[in-house]
Amino acid sequence: MSKKLMALLLAVVLLLAAGCGKVENDPTDQQEDPIMKTYGDDFFLAQAKAMGYTDEMLATAKAVRFDPERLLTCDGLGDQEETIRTSPDGKYTIRYFYINSTGRGASVYYLKDEATGTVRVVPWLWRIGSSNELLTYKVDFGFTADGDIWIANYYSVDFYDFDEVWNVSENCALKNSWIAEAAEGRMDGYITGIFAVQHDEAAGRLTCYWARVPKDWNDIPAGGVPHYRVTVLDETGAVLQDFDTGIEVVEKTSITGFRSLQLPSPKQYSEAGYGFFLVSDGAFGGDIYKIDLTTGEVAKAE
Repeated sequence: MSKKLMALLLAVVLLLAAGCGKVENDPTDQQEDPIMKTYGDDFFLAQAKAMGYTDEMLATAKAVRFDPERLLTCDGLGDQEETIRTSPDGKYTIRYFYINSTGRGASVYYLKDEATGTVRVVPWLWRIGSSNELLTYKVDFGFTADGDIWIANYYSVDFYDFDEVWNVSENCALKNSWIAEAAEGRMDGYITGIFAVQHDEAAGRLTCYWARVPKDWNDIPAGGVPHYRVTVLDETGAVLQDFDTGIEVVEKTSITGFRSLQLPSPKQYSEAGYGFFLVSDGAFGGDIYKIDLTTGEVAKAE
């Protein structure tokens, strides 16, 4: 081989080597986000789906840059984590945490085996964002006396088989469901939603506070101003009592118009056979009422 040909071949080899080096050190590769890479990793996705996370939940967590390792351990942000309920046998707890600290992220609700530390997300409970609409109010869930799970969302109270929920079954065993709207029937121009649920484990009942509210607060439909309602269920979802409190959800003299309902602290307001609820009148506080869960009689609490 001539010296010229050898020189030419060497030049080609050097050029190819230089080109490969440029590809390996591409700045776009160096800037790749490790968090985004983890969310797209097949192994991570398999773990997350096995725990009960949905595509929507993972997309939200990724968008707010929530650490994937913390997501898989259900490790919330500091003191914002909260234990909601403990199972009758003490083996499991129901908890939730926020995936960001701005107040506009999302709440993840999950079950925890206290002995092993294993966790399972409950995909049917997923609270995201914040808004002024009725249906962003707090939901709740807990254990029945026989160890099943009740879940209160914005429309209904559903009763599930615990093992199906723990195993993240897609065809979860729904045993029974009480739907607020079905109790009154659907009406155009209104939204029916549940504001709060109180669970009295000792009495074996759930007290649901709900109402039909106008979709447009500036134009109340012909059905008139709705009232807050109270429905008492047993732990199978059967209706024991149903009452109209007579308290309007729209205050005619209020600037805000909407009177929200909340539950006061059970440490301050608790009495066997009664339910307590706070009706706010906007920026000026509100009144706490007690309702007899047998007769439906409503009076202001002292």
